[in-house]
Amino acid sequence: MTDEGQKRSEVWKYFTVIENNGKKTVKCNLCAIELSYAGGSTGTMMNHIKFKHKSTNLSKPVAQQLKQAPITAFRSPLLSVTREKYQKITQKLALMCARDLRPLSIVEGRGFQEFCTELNPQFKVPSRTTVSNYVTLQYNDAVQKLKDVIKNQIAVAFTSDHWTSLATEGYITMTAHFVDDQWNYRNSVLATRKVTERHTGENTANEIRSISNEFGVNNTQICAIVTDNASNMVSCVEHLRWEHIRCFAHTLQLAIRGGFDNASSLSKTIAATKKLVSHFRKSVIATNELHVRQKQMSLPENNLIIDCPTRWNSTFDMFERLQEQRMAVYAVLHDKKVTKENDARILDLSDGQWLILEGMITVLRPFYMATRVMCSEEYPTVSGVSSSQAKGFRSVTLPTNPWQITPLKLWPAVATPSGCSIY
Repeated sequence: MTDEGQKRSEVWKYFTVIENNGKKTVKCNLCAIELSYAGGSTGTMMNHIKFKHKSTNLSKPVAQQLKQAPITAFRSPLLSVTREKYQKITQKLALMCARDLRPLSIVEGRGFQEFCTELNPQFKVPSRTTVSNYVTLQYNDAVQKLKDVIKNQIAVAFTSDHWTSLATEGYITMTAHFVDDQWNYRNSVLATRKVTERHTGENTANEIRSISNEFGVNNTQICAIVTDNASNMVSCVEHLRWEHIRCFAHTLQLAIRGGFDNASSLSKTIAATKKLVSHFRKSVIATNELHVRQKQMSLPENNLIIDCPTRWNSTFDMFERLQEQRMAVYAVLHDKKVTKENDARILDLSDGQWLILEGMITVLRPFYMATRVMCSEEYPTVSGVSSSQAKGFRSVTLPTNPWQITPLKLWPAVATPSGCSIY
């Protein structure tokens, strides 16, 4: 069969014959690959089109086959939004706002609405009021399920505390702890409520009793309540007449703070360290230069931490981070282009203060670890304090006044900068 006759095949719409030194090959017009061509056979070309260019249709005109498909051809079919589907999507949206702590106003954002439209133009974003109603429905459902679980429990323990938001608003949070029927340790936040009245013991007791009654917990089920050592919380439990367990971690931190106040050299070192860290936190120039020095010295690019009395272990964190960044901090303080000479003289710690800082890291580390262990939510911690069988611990009775706490021999004695020992 002649070449002229063979070119009647539609496969030639995609190939061009190339002659080179009397040898013929064919070139694919779609991917530019060259194939051998001998004997006038088009089988190789047909297989190439069949397996490498599956989207082609040999029955279509060449111009139509080579035309690029529009982007809409690859779009998935639009999902029809039935009433049931719309409700499920709205439920998930409300759940996202609740779990991820997102504001309900997210549904009013233009970017969020455009995102939903792109996913499915047939879905109409619900209003803020609708999402709020769904959140309320889901909350009521979760509360009822929790009530059903708690009412079957033999013993339930509570933890509670007051706290203040960034907007200087007072709140109280109450958590229930119990072991379910499958012997799984469970803890659930029962409520976080805004408190507008004075935080007296009586008012706090009324609030806690109200939350307990709301979830149907009777006095026979309540085995204990854990609070800090604040006088109003102590008075609160006296009004409730429940078994009171004072937070061991809080007691430990109060004892540590008391030790700081009783050691003048240590309290002065803490004050000087906080002043130094505050300088870097308030100065953009000093902070930027600190990052430059960290890179030059191959130090971790961490920010300095400042001590906060209400944040447990923050003194240890401040000392440890400053010790880590000591060389970078020193370089910034003694760079006259960044720090004034008079400021450097005031801010720089003395050799004695650096020694105290270094020594206190060793002293405070066991307390840091103990606090972390005692603040766990994954397992009961009271046995680590009160059980004489717990390895490394001895049975102790916490004093009514936390300042009267006696040293607990939980770890081997370690030397302090002053040469004394602490347990």
